[in-house]
Amino acid sequence: MLEDGTEITVDWDGGGDECIMSVYFDGKEQDYTEHAELSDFVAEVLQIPSVGEFFMKGSGRLFIDGPVVKIDHKSHCSGESWDHIDFDAIPDFDGHSFDWEANVKVVDEERQGITVLFQ
Repeated sequence: MLEDGTEITVDWDGGGDECIMSVYFDGKEQDYTEHAELSDFVAEVLQIPSVGEFFMKGSGRLFIDGPVVKIDHKSHCSGESWDHIDFDAIPDFDGHSFDWEANVKVVDEERQGITVLFQ
C-alpha cells in the first residue's frame, strides 16, 4: 500500500494494563481486526508498554526508504521504568514477602526517531 502512495499512520496509548493502537490509511481509521498484526508488530518494535506503571502515548508515519519500511515516530513517556529486578532470596512459600531489589526510575520525557520496521 505504501508503494501506491497510501499514507499509513498509527497512534498509540500504552501502559496501565493496555495498549490501544489505531491504524489510518490516508487519514481514515481502519478496523483493528484487519490490521492487528501490524499494530502488534509496531508495539513490539517500539517497545510500547501494555502493562505496569510506564506509559507511552504517541504517533508515527510509515514510509519507504529504498527496500526498507521505516516509521518516523514521536512519543511522550511517563511513569516508572523498571530496568531490572534482582531477586536476592527465594520467596517464602508460606505467602510471606521476600527480599528483592529493583532499579526503578521515574520517566517524563519525549522520544522520537526513525526506526526500521521491515527490511
